[in-house]
This record gives sequence, C-alpha cells and structure tokens, in this order.
Amino acid sequence: MIELRGHHILCVKGYTGWGGSPQFFDTMTHIVHELMAKPDARFILVDSVDDICKPCEWAVDGTCVHANPPKVQDDKVIKYFNLAVDKKYSYSELAKIIESKINQEIFMDICGACSEKIEICKRAWGINS
Repeated sequence: MIELRGHHILCVKGYTGWGGSPQFFDTMTHIVHELMAKPDARFILVDSVDDICKPCEWAVDGTCVHANPPKVQDDKVIKYFNLAVDKKYSYSELAKIIESKINQEIFMDICGACSEKIEICKRAWGINS
C-alpha cells in the first residue's frame, strides 16, 4: 500500500514531471501515474517520509533533514481538510474533499513557499491567480 504525506496529495494533481533527483523524479512519476490510473485504490496518509520522499537525498533514516522540512505543509493539509494520519483514503475521495474546501488563501498558506511549479498546481486545483 502506498504511503502518502499530506502535501503530496496536493502535488499529485498538478504534477507534470518535475522535481528532485532522478530517483525522486522516477518515484514521483510512478506514484502519480498509479494514483491517476486507479483513483479509488487506497493509500495510507502519513505525517513523515512517504513513498515519494524515500529516494530523496533529504530523507535520512525515515526523517526529512531538509532545512525547511515539509511537515508544516503536511500539518496544514491535515488541518484544513480535516484528515487523519494513519487512515486509509483513496485519491478520488481526497480530491473531492480538497476541491470542496480549497481556495486561494488555503492554497497559498500550504503551497505558497513551494519552489516548484506552483502556477501549474494552482490551475490543477482550480485556483485563479
């Protein structure tokens, strides 16, 4: 079963093939394709290094050692969308929950500091600039 951390739920919908090392890119691409191909398949929500993070150079012994770890963003996703860690969800289920609650303010609070393709993700979630 896939383990997925909170902020990656938002990343999946806007992912277009970018980010990190070749290993991270390959893993992210594989998991995104799997979630899109089987949106009703279950995964488990975690609040630490997940299956996407595992090949990242900042993942050391199951912990993110980046200077600005994404745990803050994970916690915001869990709070804003009333989710539970260690619970099983489907991507389609969470996408519906997020789509019903997300707005510009919430999106920017969670993703505003992202150095990746934020405009692509905003459009994917229907957030107008």
